Amino acid sequence: LNFLKQHGALLSSVRPEHFLSCDQFVKHMQQATSGATSATRRQLEKLFYVKSAEAWTNAIWQTIKIFLLNRVTPKALKLTPGMRDEHEDDEDGQFTSKKLSPELLGALDVKGLADSNLYSVPEACLLRWLNFHFAKANNSR
Repeated sequence: LNFLKQHGALLSSVRPEHFLSCDQFVKHMQQATSGATSATRRQLEKLFYVKSAEAWTNAIWQTIKIFLLNRVTPKALKLTPGMRDEHEDDEDGQFTSKKLSPELLGALDVKGLADSNLYSVPEACLLRWLNFHFAKANNSR
């Protein structure tokens, strides 16, 4: 957890005990709350399954966000296969790029990527990539 937090992960809701096994979690919680309101083993097991799933999901998401998502840039988006209008040239069989479609121009436009307070630039790039390919796949509908 410390390693991920040092690299920018947002894991304030995740506690180390959420990654323990069920038995270890129950023992830890019983020791931590001895004398105070003691929960039954069954209640602690129910709590464990919820907290453990949430902790693992958050940890995996933050790992992806830190180490993989930061590699997505507008420049990388432009170089991604499928982010060009390619038409086959009849003479030599090579793919040549002609005039860009409005949909592709909209997807590759870098204006507004950093304007969101909800999505980071890499997340906005991925959303544009998804929207472009969804529209391209469902163009016939």
